[in-house]
Amino acid sequence: MEDKSKHLGKAILTAVCFALLVGGIYIVNNQDGQTPAPLMQSGNNGFSQKEIATAIKLAKRFKKAEYNINYHNVPENSVTAIRHYKKTFKPYLTEKAFDNLSANRIFRIPGEAALNQKSNISVQKITFDQTEESKQDNSINFNYRMKLAFQNEQGKITHNISLKGQITLTRTKEGWKISRDWNERMPQELVYPESGKNP
Repeated sequence: MEDKSKHLGKAILTAVCFALLVGGIYIVNNQDGQTPAPLMQSGNNGFSQKEIATAIKLAKRFKKAEYNINYHNVPENSVTAIRHYKKTFKPYLTEKAFDNLSANRIFRIPGEAALNQKSNISVQKITFDQTEESKQDNSINFNYRMKLAFQNEQGKITHNISLKGQITLTRTKEGWKISRDWNERMPQELVYPESGKNP
């Protein structure tokens, strides 16, 4: 009877040790050894890393199209400007976003700054940080930072500025489209150096 109790005790002890060992391995794997989850993957949508990368690529192309400016090519009148904005920016945007940005005269500000400074503007660097995903809206939100350089006709960098912004991309039947975009305005003295008016 005593031998049976000893064997039973050893069996129970072995089972407990095994359970602790397996549990310990599970904890380690889930805390330190697990493959990192995709950037801001919330679990309630399904955007892959590739889809997110495609969205960021589109956003970068749009911001570069907006802020890479040759001041010699800035549209001279409103009719030409509207035609240019539709051709250049509309493919990246939802209809509503394009209308909102156009109505608020956002597209003209970089061109005004380039003309008034008699300088070309270029995007030196732009980075995006994902903040939120929504399956219901089929969208992703990002914060971004841009570094811009003004370069005069002699090739000299006259101004370096940084702007922060927020952008929302929505997945449509046509692929990713920008449904919202906002960024800090350029310094007033660069856009309207003489009049001091707000853009």
